[in-house]
Formats: sequence, C-alpha cells, structure tokens
Amino acid sequence: MAETKLTWQSKLVLLLVLPVAAVGMVLQIPWWAAQSPAVAVWTVSLSLLLALVVVKLRAATPTAAATGAVITASLMFSTVVFPYQPWHTALIPVLAVSLLANFATRLGRAQKERLGIAERRRGRAASQVAANLGVAALVSSETMQSWLTHASWLRRGTLAPMALFGRSRWRPLSEAAADTVSSEVGQVMAAARA
Repeated sequence: MAETKLTWQSKLVLLLVLPVAAVGMVLQIPWWAAQSPAVAVWTVSLSLLLALVVVKLRAATPTAAATGAVITASLMFSTVVFPYQPWHTALIPVLAVSLLANFATRLGRAQKERLGIAERRRGRAASQVAANLGVAALVSSETMQSWLTHASWLRRGTLAPMALFGRSRWRPLSEAAADTVSSEVGQVMAAARA
C-alpha cells in the first residue's frame, strides 16, 4: 500500500514538474543564446551529456534520462551567476544526487536481488527522477522566485525572500540524496541480516 502511494506521489510530481521545466527550458534556450551563448551551449550540452551517461550506465530508462536532462537544464538556467562557469550552477548538486543514487542502488545488489527487493535493472523511472530533482527545479524556477519575492506574507523583511532562496534551493536535492541512500543502505543491511 505504501509503495503504491509513493508511486502515485512520484507520478504527480512528474506531472507538475516536467511541463514547468520543459516550458522554462524552451523559453530560456533562445533567450540565453541571444544574451550569452556560452550559457545556452554549456547548459544544453552538459544536460544531454549527463542523460547519455545515465542511459549508458543503465541508471535510468531513456525516458527518465530525458526527464532528468530537461530538469537539469532548467535548474542550471535558473542558477546562472556571472562570471559564468557551469560548475557554479546546479550542475554539481545534480551530479552529486545522481552519483549517490547510482552508487547506493548498486550497493549490495546481489543480496537485494536474492531477496527480491532490488531496483529494476533498467534503472530509475521518469517519476523517480522527477521526485528527486523536481522540487528543487520548482523552487529555483523564475516563476516561483517571482511569486515568493512579491508574496505579501514575506514582505516583513526586504531580503527575506532572497534569504529563503539562498538557503532552501538545495535542500530538496539534499533530501532526495539522503532518502535514496538511506533506503538503499537500509535494504542492504536488511539483506545482510536475512
């Protein structure tokens, strides 16, 4: 029952996040290409490269890798700072989440397969990728930043919205990494006891 509920929630996050991230990416690519071509080229190239590596490692399905590329590009576009350097965007936190999830999923795979609790060999689904990266993409989106900046309940301090973004932007990615690693390590520990 709990697994069904979580699957439903992950699919809901996918349905909420992917359209926002895709529209944001479609609008931002030409804008950045006109303003700073390096931002557009690096963001799109690195997002696609990450998707190809994820598919090659079979860490995610092709659809999930494409979903991850769209969300990664959206995150990278919304975290650009100048002077522009791709590693000063959301790229490093997304890579960290991806690497930790991949490592944790492969940890003790034989034991988890023996107990029937291992993740599919095809890799993560698009809904799982959206659940891990989606909240960070929404919080980082220009629409959400604008809404929070102009929200009357935040106007007590003039810098309150900016402080909120500075601290909270990476929390969803940290939580996703912690959740994935803890559940995968917990499964390995349970398998070792069995």
